[in-house]
Amino acid sequence: MKKTLIISDRKKGFNFAFLAIILLLIFLLSLAQRQDPSDETVATLPSVVTQSENSNSPLDNNLPIIVIDTYGQAIDANIDYSPAIINEVEMSLRELSPRYEAILRLYEPGENGYTSISQANVPTLDKRISINVRGQSSLANPKKQYTIRFIDEDGMENPVELLGMPKHDKWVLNASYSDKSLIRNYLAFKMAGQIMEYTPEIRFVEVYLNDKGDDKITFKDHYLGVYLLIEKIERGENRVKIETNSDNYRDISFIIARDKIKQGDIVLQTNWSKLMDDFVIDEYGNLRMRTVLTTVYPGASSLTENHISKIENYLNDFEYALMSSEFTSFKNGYRQFIDVDSFADLAIINEIFKNIDGGDVSTYFYKDIGGKMKAGPVWDFDLTLGNTSVAHANEPTGFRMVNTPWYDRLFQDSYFANRYINARYKRFRETIWPTEKILSMIDEAVIELGPAVSRNLNRWHDKDLDFDYEQEINQIKEFLSLRLDWMDENIHLLKRLVENQIE
Repeated sequence: MKKTLIISDRKKGFNFAFLAIILLLIFLLSLAQRQDPSDETVATLPSVVTQSENSNSPLDNNLPIIVIDTYGQAIDANIDYSPAIINEVEMSLRELSPRYEAILRLYEPGENGYTSISQANVPTLDKRISINVRGQSSLANPKKQYTIRFIDEDGMENPVELLGMPKHDKWVLNASYSDKSLIRNYLAFKMAGQIMEYTPEIRFVEVYLNDKGDDKITFKDHYLGVYLLIEKIERGENRVKIETNSDNYRDISFIIARDKIKQGDIVLQTNWSKLMDDFVIDEYGNLRMRTVLTTVYPGASSLTENHISKIENYLNDFEYALMSSEFTSFKNGYRQFIDVDSFADLAIINEIFKNIDGGDVSTYFYKDIGGKMKAGPVWDFDLTLGNTSVAHANEPTGFRMVNTPWYDRLFQDSYFANRYINARYKRFRETIWPTEKILSMIDEAVIELGPAVSRNLNRWHDKDLDFDYEQEINQIKEFLSLRLDWMDENIHLLKRLVENQIE
């Protein structure tokens, strides 16, 4: 029996050699499957070197990669000011940044979970776009954000599906420069998407920009970092689903924004807004220009005087009802003009995040023909969860939305306050938003970002030696936990708080 277990030295050597060959073949097949992203055999596409200095593997890109080629054009941000007359007040506004034609190539993770560019890995999307720098205060940041529009050969709209998001032509590449965690917008949009009628879909991506006409794209020369690809707020079947306006209707559809003024905006001048001062002192003691209402849909190219008149008339009727002595009346008050729960939901999202701009900047509203005005969609949560330059705004205590336009009056109605407190906030906390579920959403975002975090930090924040990403995430979790606990304990005081302010 023992003899059958004896293996000769020659046979043993053969088995080891055979095993070594098998392992080598497996290794070579693995390399071929993963594809070297620095492969320079690519004939028609620039090769992308995706390895950063701190990377342990050249294939650690788990996010989709967007490569933008501008044919050697530098994408300039227009930081110049030009005069404008708004509400009969002369002021200086930034001019709009120019648009450039470019090519956008999208690369998605393969079967091995990595994103690479090689001869065997052609882009999943290769389309013509126009691109421009967007933003106002963010123009001062070195990492720019962009609006991209997919166009055809004639420069006309060319809707496409993008990373599983419904077909459209307009998208935003949000830079999140002031949010080193990269997750504040992501988390706010995810939570809003659970309760609001429409919230823009979002995807993390890494972006490379070839604006020098180079034949080869390198990490060192062209990497722009992590961006949040966001659906631009637009009217459409898959976005803000409201009817197209028609002269056949006496009523009107619209999307409006309460925001800072930028060049080219059509400012809505309601009767109530004309009575208000152009400058205000906010709850943090800062003197600033009052934000205004501007139109998003209809857009400037199709907006008529008749459209403006209809929108302003609707807002006048709403504001007069809201400010009247009968404002709490179901029949004669504000409720005949707005969807109450949508207004409550927008306020809740902004309040949980303690958004320093919430309700006053980048705040949207929309209305369908024959319907009431709704609040939303959400937008811009970089300066939230303790990430501001205002010490008081970084405390996880206090209510803010009660001090913003329209909401300062809405919270004086017990009906609105009760819907906000009981029907919405408390129900969400008991079902979809227990603290542990929200914190797990943060963990999911960090896992999704993976090693892209360090690449983005190295690209834009390498001089901030004191910054610790893990500590930042823990601080966000701590802020949210304290914030939610404080709101749970004090949410019932909202109505009484406003009544005391009135007295």
